[in-house]
Amino acid sequence: MGRFVKIVHENFNFDISAVEINKDSAEIVNNMGIKTYNINFLDNQFEDNQFDIVHCSHVIEHIPYPGIIKFLDELIRITKPNGYIIIRSPLISIEFYTSIDHIRPYPPKAILDYYSNPQQQVVGKYSITPVKIRLRRGAVLVNGYSYNPIVRGINMFFKLSWACIRFPFSKPNGYVAIFKKN
Repeated sequence: MGRFVKIVHENFNFDISAVEINKDSAEIVNNMGIKTYNINFLDNQFEDNQFDIVHCSHVIEHIPYPGIIKFLDELIRITKPNGYIIIRSPLISIEFYTSIDHIRPYPPKAILDYYSNPQQQVVGKYSITPVKIRLRRGAVLVNGYSYNPIVRGINMFFKLSWACIRFPFSKPNGYVAIFKKN
């Protein structure tokens, strides 16, 4: 909880605020000396164009459509012009639905299309430009949820191999996308 914001807080001279819906997690981050708002982001009272950088890590996959539209618009609304929006999220993979509250993945192309493709049912009112999109990969897993000791051993070997030499790798299972508000 709060790993990224803690690293930034400890290593850079930035004025940082955090938003956390979970009360216990908000308290942990607040105890790190970081101003933390224990609110639902969709009900935030932040001013337009308030932040230089907005970082959203592993949140959007928990938001159903059409709420995701309001959520994305809020991320961009509170970002200053020429500011950056960083979104980290999983993609569909064997592990995506192991979190009971994952609703659906939103790949970077879906976000970009929402703001730029007039063929969408709804088009965002803001303009963003992709700066960098990095796909995350993990180890290949064989029947990842088996209790069979042989399968578990094979998966452990693949995970160790991945940790040491980054092979064998799977399809992308997540991403970090950096967008610039125009």
